[in-house]
Amino acid sequence: PNYSVFRKKGVGNLKYSSVYLLIRLYILALFIYLYTVNPLYLQGYYGHVEMGVTATYAILVFRILFFTILIQSSVNLLYRNVVITNILEFIKRLGYPFIICTFIYLLTVLLSGDRNPLIGYGMAILGAYIFVTKKTINTKLILIALYGGAVFMTFLGVIRAADKHLSFLEKIQTYNQNDHIDEMRTFSSSTATLANSINTLHAVVEYVPDQHSFMYGRFQVQQFLSAIPFFNIFYPILFEDIRYQYANSSNFSTWLLYGDFPT
Repeated sequence: PNYSVFRKKGVGNLKYSSVYLLIRLYILALFIYLYTVNPLYLQGYYGHVEMGVTATYAILVFRILFFTILIQSSVNLLYRNVVITNILEFIKRLGYPFIICTFIYLLTVLLSGDRNPLIGYGMAILGAYIFVTKKTINTKLILIALYGGAVFMTFLGVIRAADKHLSFLEKIQTYNQNDHIDEMRTFSSSTATLANSINTLHAVVEYVPDQHSFMYGRFQVQQFLSAIPFFNIFYPILFEDIRYQYANSSNFSTWLLYGDFPT
């Protein structure tokens, strides 16, 4: 049977709603982020310097608004019965202010060396496009996109791992002057990154729980609580040990393998 998500006055339980105010807040959040972010962070020092407290909260609001606008805009397109033929047309329908702000933010992400927002935002837009158009994606196209994305993300990872004292552009120049694929002895840098991830996983499993007890989801809880401004002041009450190795899973893995003074 065929099911429709439409009702006379809305889409399911949701109704048409203007995103005018949300877009203005989106622009404001981006402006605050760009004005307050640590310049070194934008020069490729992701993982070595913090972006700044104000910029961190500004970008948290920015990300919340991104998903809010994307969801509501998708609902509005469904409500208005807008016919969309391809993903580029769908992106244009989101509005130029939204597109420009998102592009500027992702550009700063690229310059910093971070990779997660690129993946998350890309998947969110693709998911919204499928939700609105009800189209299925060709399997070959998915495989090509996954491979291309893996190569690109791996390239960013290699660049980020270069000398932290170099800027982003200098890291790219250094990368081009060296044959990294030969050094890693693999036909693809993507396979080398995947192998390193698997090696880390196996190493952690070797240590836990024989030499260290399970964390029982603590890192996920901390990641969730980090979305609440200033909630970290309660960590000493919630958690018995708040040393650096228990800040996140990356620190924990590094500490397990290399001890208190990793180099």
